[in-house]
Amino acid sequence: MPVVGEVDFETLPRLRAELDTAVSSGARYIEVDFGRVEFCDCSGLSVLLDVRARAWRAGSCFCVSGPVAPVVARLFQLTEAGPLLLKRAA
Repeated sequence: MPVVGEVDFETLPRLRAELDTAVSSGARYIEVDFGRVEFCDCSGLSVLLDVRARAWRAGSCFCVSGPVAPVVARLFQLTEAGPLLLKRAA
């Protein structure tokens, strides 16, 4: 699922709805492409972590792929969310 632009309080309803649908549908693998995301705030991070936890409880894999913008990478680094969210290289 590609995401474009900014992930913040104003844009979250649509992202949350899309991710909720993916989890509810029983998708076994949910990958959120952040390659075109320019900014993500704490509310966006909160949604990603919440959906990741719900996906995990449902037996699904969840990850964010990139490359992520430096400001997003910094948010993930400061909050130590990167290892939980970012897709690992194969």
